[in-house]
Formats: sequence, C-alpha cells, structure tokens
Amino acid sequence: MIWLAQFALLALLALLALLGSDHSGQGTPPAPAPSAMPSPLPSPIATAGGSPNLPGTATEPPASATAPPAAATPPPTPTPAPAPTFGYRFVPKAQASPDPDAPQIIEVDLNSRVLRGTIAIRVLTNAAVTRVENHTNGRADVIPQTGPGEFIAVSNLPKIPFFARGFTVNLQFVAFAADGSKTSVTVPVKLG
Repeated sequence: MIWLAQFALLALLALLALLGSDHSGQGTPPAPAPSAMPSPLPSPIATAGGSPNLPGTATEPPASATAPPAAATPPPTPTPAPAPTFGYRFVPKAQASPDPDAPQIIEVDLNSRVLRGTIAIRVLTNAAVTRVENHTNGRADVIPQTGPGEFIAVSNLPKIPFFARGFTVNLQFVAFAADGSKTSVTVPVKLG
C-alpha cells in the first residue's frame, strides 16, 4: 500500500516537472514554451481542391497543446482628483477705467482663509493675462492656466510650527500680459 502512495507521488512530481509548474512558491519560473513544436505526422499533402490533407486524419486542425491566452484585463482607469472647493473669495477694488488690453485680476479664491494642510488657489483674470504667479516669502510659483482667464493650483503646505499659528501673512498674486505689463493683488490669510 505504501509503494502505491509513493508511486502516485512520483507520478505527480513527474507530471509537474513535465508541465514546468512549481507549486511550492519557491524555485525558478517555468521555461517559456518553444515557438514551434516538431510534428510526428508527415508533411501535408495538397489535395485537388488545394487544401492540405494529412494521411489518416480528418480535415479539422489538431487541438492545440497549450491553452488559449487569457483575455487581457484593461488597466485600471485613474480616478480624477476631486475639484477643489473654494470657501474664501477675495475681490480686489476695480480700477476706475481699466484699459481692456491691460492685465486685470478679477477675483482670487482660496479653499480657506486659514491655511493648513492643503492650499487650493483659483485666480480669475481678463483675457489679456497669459501667466499668473504667486509670490510668497521670496518665492515665485507659477499657477497653471486651466482655461481662458482661469488659473488653478492645488498643493500641500509644509507643517506650520505651533508658534506661527494664527499669524497673518500676505499672498501676492501677479498677473502678466503677453507684452510684459503686469498687475498684482495682495490677499491676507492666517496660518493655522
């Protein structure tokens, strides 16, 4: 009885070796299947109708030794980032008689007047504006244009030290026209 169990185990191992599978979770991956397998049958002979015919076989093609490839699953589509919400709206004073070709900042929107964690900025301008920058603490960051007269940026703020919380800082937004002319708006915010 024991010899029968040993024989079955050896037969299973031989079958696994033949198939190239390694179910232990360790070891080398199976070798790739050869691209063309030699056929023990004689070469096809053309019949009067022009279709190949093998002696002693039916006209149906032989079954493939390998399984058909599995249907490829499409890669997951990235989910778009949620649109930022703007809870703080700053509207600068309008100029007396603005030149329509001069750059103008119509409105600046932020996610909050108290800045912590993430900052979302939207600057609305007239059609003359081609670029908007945010100037803060000696740095100038470009705010990407998302549409005509609309510039939006979302970024993470560095951790604010506890002793700076509650301080008021000014964010300066500078809008540039194609001819190099510019205008700016200062927006006060608090650090949280």
